Amino acid sequence: DINTAENGSYAAGHEGVRNRDINAMFEWKLSPQQIIDFNYAYSRQGNIYAGDTQYSNSNISTLVPQLYGQETNRMYRQSYSLTHNGFWDWGQSKFTLSYEDTHNTRLNEGSTGKVEGMINDTSYATSRYKTWRGNGEVNIPFELWVDNTLTAGFDWSREELNDPASIADTDASGYDIAGTSGNPADRNPKNSQNLAAIYLEDTIDALPGTTLIPGLRMDYSDRFGSNWSPSFNFSQELTQHLTLKAGIARMFKAPNLYQSSEGYLLASSGNGCVPGTTGGCYLMGNKDLKPEISVNKEIGLQWNDEGYAAGLTFFRNDYQNKIVSGTNSVGTVNVASAWSSSGYNIYRWENGGKALTQGLEANLTLPVVEDLLTWRTNATYMFDAKYKSNGNPLSLIPKYTVNTFLEFQVTPKLTTSAVWTAYGRQKPRSTADIRKEVGAMNETEVGSYSIFGLTANYQVTKNLRVNAGISNLLNKKIYRSNEGASTYNEPGRAYSMGMTASF
Repeated sequence: DINTAENGSYAAGHEGVRNRDINAMFEWKLSPQQIIDFNYAYSRQGNIYAGDTQYSNSNISTLVPQLYGQETNRMYRQSYSLTHNGFWDWGQSKFTLSYEDTHNTRLNEGSTGKVEGMINDTSYATSRYKTWRGNGEVNIPFELWVDNTLTAGFDWSREELNDPASIADTDASGYDIAGTSGNPADRNPKNSQNLAAIYLEDTIDALPGTTLIPGLRMDYSDRFGSNWSPSFNFSQELTQHLTLKAGIARMFKAPNLYQSSEGYLLASSGNGCVPGTTGGCYLMGNKDLKPEISVNKEIGLQWNDEGYAAGLTFFRNDYQNKIVSGTNSVGTVNVASAWSSSGYNIYRWENGGKALTQGLEANLTLPVVEDLLTWRTNATYMFDAKYKSNGNPLSLIPKYTVNTFLEFQVTPKLTTSAVWTAYGRQKPRSTADIRKEVGAMNETEVGSYSIFGLTANYQVTKNLRVNAGISNLLNKKIYRSNEGASTYNEPGRAYSMGMTASF
C-alpha cells in the first residue's frame, strides 16, 4: 500500500496524470488595421489513482486497492473564442466573445470527507460547468490641457452549473431543511448567474513624470444587485531611475454558484461543524448572501537602471462580508448513519465579519554577467492574513515566500536555470470559531523550509524547442498529520520533459 503511515502521518501517494491538450489559433488580417482571431482549445486530464489515505486509516474498503493505477476521474474542457482588434484614427479597440464547457466525470465517493470520503462504488457521475463571456475595450488618446488616454470597456458573463453528483450524495429524504427538501430528487442540481460590468478610466499625464489614473467600475449580478467601485492610481518619477507608485481601489466579488445554490447541501460527520456539535451537520447554500467587498491599497518604490532593478511595495486589503460557514443552526435533521445516530444540525453559508491581509512585496534583478548570467528574485512577507474578530488566519499562508532564479545563457540556443523557493513558518488558528476539525486547535506549526530545482531549455530549430527539469532536487518531503497547520504533503523529487513545436 503506497499510502501507509510514515512518521506518524498518512502519506499521499504520487498520483499520475495523463494530459492531452490541443490549442489552435486562426488569424485573419482583413487589413493592417483590422484583425480577427479565432481560438480553439481542447484538453483531457485523466487522474491515475494512487490509493486513499482513508483506506490506510480504517482498512474498511475492498474496492480502493482494486483501483490502483486506474483512471478514477476525467476532466474534459473545450473552449472557443473570437476576437476583433481594430486600429483606428481615433484609437484602438478590442472585442472578444468566448464559450467554455467543462465536464468533470469521476467515480462516486462519499460526501463528508474523513473515513467516508473515499471512492465507494464503480459508477461514474458527471458535473458540467458552462460559461459564456463577452468583453470589449476602447482606448482613446486626446488632449485636454494635458495628454489623456481614456479607456472604456465592459465585461459580461453567464455561468451555468449542473452538479447532480453533489445533490445525490447528501440524502436526508423526508426532511425539510430550512425550506429546502432533504430528498435529492426534489432538489435542483442546476444553478446559474449573470454578471455584467462597465468601467471607465483616464490616464492623465498631469506633469512631466507625474501620471494620475482615476477610474470607476459598476458591477451587476442578476442574483446580488449592483455595486460601484471607484479607484485611483498615482505614479511619480522621483529621479531618472526611481519611481513612486500608489493606488487604492474598491473591489466586488459575487458568491460562487455552490455558496448561493439552495439545492446544494454539504454533509459533514463533524469536521467543519460548530464546536459542540454531536454527530454531524449540513452546510447549505444561501440565495440571500451579500457579495464580498474589499478596499485594496498599495504604495511602493521601483528602481531601474541598465538591466538592474529593485522594488518594494506595501499592500493592505480590508474585507467585509467575507463568506463563511454560519454558526447559528437553522434546524436539525435526525439522520442515522454508520458513524452516528445523532441529529444533524443545519448551517448556512453566511456573510461573516471583517478580514485583513497586509504585507510587503519585493523584487530584485541583477545582470551578474551581461547577456550571460542573470539573477532574479521576488519575495512576499505577510504582516497579517486574519479575521479581525478573533485573529484566526484566513488560510495557511507562509509568513514569507522567496523565489530566486539564476539564469545562465549557455549558448544562444541553450538556457539553464537554478530555482530556489523558501517558505516561512505556517501557524494554525489559535481561537475556536466555526470549526472543530480533529487537531484544529493543536498548536503544531509547519516550520520554514526550502525547495531547489533545475531547468533547461534548448531551441533545436526555429520551430522546435525542448525542455527538461528536476523539481525538489534535494527530495524534501513533508507529511500531513491533521494537527494544527500540518494539513498538506510536500511531494518529493520529480522529473519533467517537454517539447514545443510551432508551424
